[in-house]
Amino acid sequence: MKEENPELSLLNKHEYDILEIKSVKVYLSKDRSEIKITLNELNTALEIIPPNHLSLIPRIYLVNYFCQDCIETKGRHLAVLNYIILYPNSSDKLTEVLTHEIGHLVWDKKLGPQQRIEFYYLMLKEVPATLDKNDEQERYIFVLENFANSYLFYRLGIFDQKRYPKIYQFISSL
Repeated sequence: MKEENPELSLLNKHEYDILEIKSVKVYLSKDRSEIKITLNELNTALEIIPPNHLSLIPRIYLVNYFCQDCIETKGRHLAVLNYIILYPNSSDKLTEVLTHEIGHLVWDKKLGPQQRIEFYYLMLKEVPATLDKNDEQERYIFVLENFANSYLFYRLGIFDQKRYPKIYQFISSL
């Protein structure tokens, strides 16, 4: 029997009010004692995301507990299901955390294998530190996290396009 993802198991132990913001289902914990994010703040944070990327998000969870793996973690993307979890400590960086996690969804759901390979080679060319990752899994995570950060920086309008022109061109084409 396959073991359930512990994060998903924890999500399923709580009750939620289900709302919709910008056509995205938002699961708001019924126990809101730790949640500092308002629905208006969430709506504002989603304004920088284009509609075709918003449609990739099946659910956003605003939970009333902190990440079990690392208390400092502010958000998480559950691969395969592509749910986004926002922890109570994400309120001070809501737009950044949410946009980074949406970057993971764009990688998972919008990019095909060829685009992922293309981004990998752009990373090798423009971010030499990519080659410092000797372990294949570590390098994959480095590339994936840099994609999500590139997406974030592009959406916030702070991407360094002079330093990383090809990565900028790639991200802006999405």
